[in-house]
This record gives sequence, structure tokens and C-alpha cells, in this order.
Amino acid sequence: MIQQPDLTRVEKEIINYLRDNAGSSKADIIRHIRSKQMGSRMTVLEYIKDLENNNMIYGKKERPDSQSYMMYINEDNELLTVLTTLEEFKEAYVSLLEKSKEKINSLDLALTEADLSRSEEEEGMPEHERAFLEYEREMAREFKEMKDIAKQDTEKARSLVEEWVREYQGDFYLLTFTPIELFYEMVDLVFFRSMIMWPSKIKDEGVVAQTYLITYKKITEIQQELSRFIESTIFVKYGAYNTIQILVGGRYDKRSDLWLSVEMYKGRDMGLEIQRIADSLTRLNKGIENLKLLHR
Repeated sequence: MIQQPDLTRVEKEIINYLRDNAGSSKADIIRHIRSKQMGSRMTVLEYIKDLENNNMIYGKKERPDSQSYMMYINEDNELLTVLTTLEEFKEAYVSLLEKSKEKINSLDLALTEADLSRSEEEEGMPEHERAFLEYEREMAREFKEMKDIAKQDTEKARSLVEEWVREYQGDFYLLTFTPIELFYEMVDLVFFRSMIMWPSKIKDEGVVAQTYLITYKKITEIQQELSRFIESTIFVKYGAYNTIQILVGGRYDKRSDLWLSVEMYKGRDMGLEIQRIADSLTRLNKGIENLKLLHR
């Protein structure tokens, strides 16, 4: 049974390598790890042995008379599934939060005097396109005004933010609300997976306890990243009431379909991150699809 609370950096690299290069030999793994200067030959062999002893990877001969073994990930190992999936979710999620924060906190940075007036190009646009541009200008004007007011009057800024969010609910709202929704989606999938699949797939009580320990440690790390994201946005600094509202709404409101979130982020240059998150949620949903927890 695994004694440390998580996979080591080298073990994670071995797992990632085998996921992309199934059927590689131990010599292939050693060459890969050494090329990254992450360990000596003997050290890597020890890590491979530990992963084999924990039934996370296994080897089989290509032919009966072969001297070497082809190495594979044990896809039936529930602890490995949860560990690797949550790690991938976390990496993509943190990147998504960072990009979302940048977009939220710079919504008005591109605003110039030229932006506030119609250009000659707009005169030839269809009416609905001109109306949308004017809508964006108005939103940018008001947001800039709120940031200026906040420098002198925080209470007034808070009131304006609440009114502004209720009226527009555009990128500002979506980029703050959707990460919370994705977090709750992940937590629910892990919870029901632990209740339904772990008892039948993990027979060793010690491994069950270790799986819970590792899983909820990882969830805590992800939640801390979400907390830092929320605290860092202008939205929270001047709109505490709405912050609580979206936290509660993200938990109890009807969930939007996952594909809508994917499309929303793809349109905002975050397609790689949201696709990795969607893939992670899909893997966590495997085996419990009948519960219809993942809306897509």
C-alpha cells in the first residue's frame, strides 16, 4: 500500500509517460526519466517497482520467449484513476482561473476615447451589430466609472457593482460563476464515485482509507485555488453580496450543460484548459453515467 499522501514527481512522470506510450519497456521509461534529469537508473527502477507493487502499472511479455516486459497502466486501479484525473483537472483548472482573473480585472483596459464613439466602419454594419457594440461600450464605461469611484468611496462602488452585475451579467459574471460550477461538478462526481464504485473496486480497507485521504487532500488544494481566484477579482472587492450569491447559486441552481462551458471558454481563448477539464470530468463520470451527474 502507498505510504506517502500522493505520488512522487517521478511516479507522476512515469504514469504520464506510459499513458502516452503504452507498451514501453522499463529501459524506455528509464531513458525518458533520465533525459529529464529526474533520477538515476537504479532510482527509476525502484519507482517502477513501487508502482508495480501498488498495482498501478504492470508488465507483460510481448512473446512467451521474450526477455523484456511491455509496461502498461492498470486502468482498473481506482486510486490511480482518481489521482491522475484530479491532478490533470487541477493543472488545467489553475490555468483557467489565472486567465479568467486577467480577463475579469482588465475588462476596461482596452477602452480608449476612440472606443467610446462610433467609427466610420460601423456605419455600414447591420443594426444589431451596432447595437451590440454600443452595449459593450456602455458596459465598459460603467465598469471604468466604478473602478474610479472605488478609489474614494468603497461603499458606493459596492452598490454600483451589484446593480451592474444584475443588469449585464456578461463576461464578468460568466467568468466568475462558471469556475465555481465546474468545481462543484468535480466534487459531486468524486463523492458519488467514492460511495458507489470504491467499495466494489477496492477491497483493502487500508487502500480505501488512503484513497479518501489523497482524494480530499487534492480537492482541498483545488478549493484553495478557487478561493484565491475569487478573492483576487475586482468583483469580490466591491461586490461581497453578489459573491455569496454566486457561491450559493453555483451549488444549488440548475447546472448548465458542460458543452456550453466548453464553448464559452473556447470563445475566450481558453479552449485547451476547458477541454482538459471536460476530459477529466468525463473520466470521473465513467461507471456512474446512470446518475446523470454530468450535464452535457
